[in-house]
Amino acid sequence: MLMLAAVLDLAFAAFHLGFWRLFGWPARLKGSGNLNAAITQTLNVMLTFTFVSYGATLLWLCTGG
Repeated sequence: MLMLAAVLDLAFAAFHLGFWRLFGWPARLKGSGNLNAAITQTLNVMLTFTFVSYGATLLWLCTGG
């Protein structure tokens, strides 16, 4: 189960990294204002970092760390 959760977390991280291409960021965010565009992108980076951290920790636990 831990391995499945790790793979899912890393898949979510990859999905969030694809937001720039998928949604055409930052060009399509400009309509919401510079501050909102910056906040949205920053929050996405932090969420991606969280998914990578959780996934890496779970993988480490799976391998007997």
